Amino acid sequence: FAFAVVSCAFPMFPVCSPHAFPIVPLHFPCACPMGFPTLALCSSNGCPMLPVCFPYAFLMPSLLCFPHVALLLPVVSALATIPTRSHTFAILHQLFHGNSMNFYIGLCKFLPPVLVNMKYSVLAYNRRGHDILAIRDSRDFEGGAIQLTSEAIADNNYAREWIFQKDFTAPICIGHSNGGLLAAKHTATHQDTPALILLSAHVGGKEMLPIASSNGLFGAEKLPEILDKAKNMIADGKADDIMCLPGWYWITTPRSLLDLSQNLPHLIAEASKISCPVLFIRGDQEPEDLYPAMSFKDTCNAQVDVVTIKNSDHFYVGTEAIVNKTICDWLKKLNLYIK
Repeated sequence: FAFAVVSCAFPMFPVCSPHAFPIVPLHFPCACPMGFPTLALCSSNGCPMLPVCFPYAFLMPSLLCFPHVALLLPVVSALATIPTRSHTFAILHQLFHGNSMNFYIGLCKFLPPVLVNMKYSVLAYNRRGHDILAIRDSRDFEGGAIQLTSEAIADNNYAREWIFQKDFTAPICIGHSNGGLLAAKHTATHQDTPALILLSAHVGGKEMLPIASSNGLFGAEKLPEILDKAKNMIADGKADDIMCLPGWYWITTPRSLLDLSQNLPHLIAEASKISCPVLFIRGDQEPEDLYPAMSFKDTCNAQVDVVTIKNSDHFYVGTEAIVNKTICDWLKKLNLYIK
């Protein structure tokens, strides 16, 4: 693999690349003024590796470039340079990252190299709710702390539209945690999705916050008083002020917290609308009520395979290879693997 550092202030420094591909920095005049999500395409289609840096890009430490080709593009407005679909790599996977995560950590880091080796193309991207807090080309902040469900759904649709613009067919959807819930919602909405892979998709709906807080997240035992405080702050015109949470993910805004409590899709309700095959993976250290794989299977009208990974937490730390193999074997079984 090769690693590259991209920033708004310094040139890109590729290091440790055994593949001897040319490194060609490309420069674009500005970031997307509409604030679209960050995107990255990984595809083994024979092109040289082209890490990309931008004058107004995010500061991104150690972006992982996969063998053969990886195009790391921090703004949607610059995506016109990505090659269109080739015959060999025609099937694309759309990856949905988890809450306060991003397109180059967790699932979006360890799974794409395996899919690329199977001759798939992969699109991983940041929604506006990436990381906990971040900035772009100003000191205005964005991120998971201020995310809204409507924006997350819109960002996933922007990515889908771009996929079709590049002449790919409807992608296989893969989502982790909150990204899993959003992937389920996305799949239920877009019935042409050929397959759905969920990793620790949470229950969503109005149940999620109370269940998560009982497990020490989102305010823990103080959630009721924090929700009351958020409502009072909104009434006082402070809907977008930062407020602290005693549990992950540590900070939020009143507007975002109340949106999370009221407007999340419900995983089981979405399950009843899904018609494609589904693989639902969860770790054995995760509570079933928060990550209801069996309830999803019982409700879904399509084939659902549930796999519990032993000795695994929510982030699959130390079990990444098992998760990769589980996904690859399932794709082969469904004949979605391209020979």
